[in-house]
Amino acid sequence: MRASFEHIRELAESCETVPGDFAELGVWQGTTFLPLADTACQFGKGALSVGDSRLFRDLMRHHENVRIWEGWIPEILQEIPDDVRFAFVHLDLDQFDPTEAALAWLWPRISPGGVLCCHDWFDERTHLAAGAIRQWMDHTGVQPEGTLPSEHIWFRRGLSA
Repeated sequence: MRASFEHIRELAESCETVPGDFAELGVWQGTTFLPLADTACQFGKGALSVGDSRLFRDLMRHHENVRIWEGWIPEILQEIPDDVRFAFVHLDLDQFDPTEAALAWLWPRISPGGVLCCHDWFDERTHLAAGAIRQWMDHTGVQPEGTLPSEHIWFRRGLSA
């Protein structure tokens, strides 16, 4: 199932008061990110970290608070400043290696109360993105807050983090 902003709207809106930026890693034609950028704009100026093509850049041209990092995960993560923190992240990278790298990099940067929402979750799968998510949960002990029928699994960072 292709991810849609409607699948994650409530989770994104639940981060209204959480300090940090909104981001999407893994953007396909901006169909999820464009409404996410509009939602984030309601909560104040911040950097929205993503990567994609000219079509996506054109869609984002009117959003002054959007910053785009385009490239291959995990290489592109090295270009993002260490002090960036996230209130909400939608992770949709499909493949094992980029998902694995992104989870390890993102989780310490999720603000307390923030949400990391991952697409392509299939409970029985041990490869592709779901395999990386499962391995990350096993390695870190981080447990999901829930799943969505849209093949999303999500995690909320504890307030004591």
